[in-house]
Amino acid sequence: AIFREAAVSCISSFPANGYSQLLEDLSKLQARQHYDDPRTKGVNAAPMLGRMRRQERFLTALSRIYFLTAHLLQDQRSSGKQAALTYVLKYVRNMQSFLVSSDNRDRWDLQRLRQYFCGTIERLFDALATLKDSDRFMPPNLYLALYTMCEEWCQLGKQSESVKRRLVDMQTSAAKSHVDRASQAEAIQTFQLETRALSHAAVGAMAAVCVSWTIIWNVCRFS
Repeated sequence: AIFREAAVSCISSFPANGYSQLLEDLSKLQARQHYDDPRTKGVNAAPMLGRMRRQERFLTALSRIYFLTAHLLQDQRSSGKQAALTYVLKYVRNMQSFLVSSDNRDRWDLQRLRQYFCGTIERLFDALATLKDSDRFMPPNLYLALYTMCEEWCQLGKQSESVKRRLVDMQTSAAKSHVDRASQAEAIQTFQLETRALSHAAVGAMAAVCVSWTIIWNVCRFS
């Protein structure tokens, strides 16, 4: 874990003029991860859990890099901004599909990944809001899909019974991942802290999506 944190910190410190190249490399790295997906291979329960844990660590580290470097979208020159936006949008679409899939929607161990993903969404849409023709980068249906997804993750407002029940089930699963009571209590506390942090990140993401969509709607309305 120490080396992984150090690697994420170093990679996220790359200069702005190498941002597009970094995104290209991250995109290739994420594509290779698909072939290590535990669901694509017939393995027993124990190896499956080990592979899923490694997958969670990898994707969380990757999402943190995207989050920590997403502010560089604002610093890109016009020649490199389109390439950077293309890579980040590809990541957002792929990660959104991954997180809403039936296999991953209820996974308790992806809370930190969801938090970093929300942070990336917020910074992406902040960058899109500064572009006059940003609508050509973003499919219209993706605005609603991302907003709805973040809304389900946010526990600060009123939630439906199904969302409340899913959160309880996730917390129960987090506790059951350990045997002794002390570890179970620690797992529940960690899950609650991560859920609270995710809620605040989701609010920022939803606000950024709304601002960007409002700008585009007004431009289309009065053009």
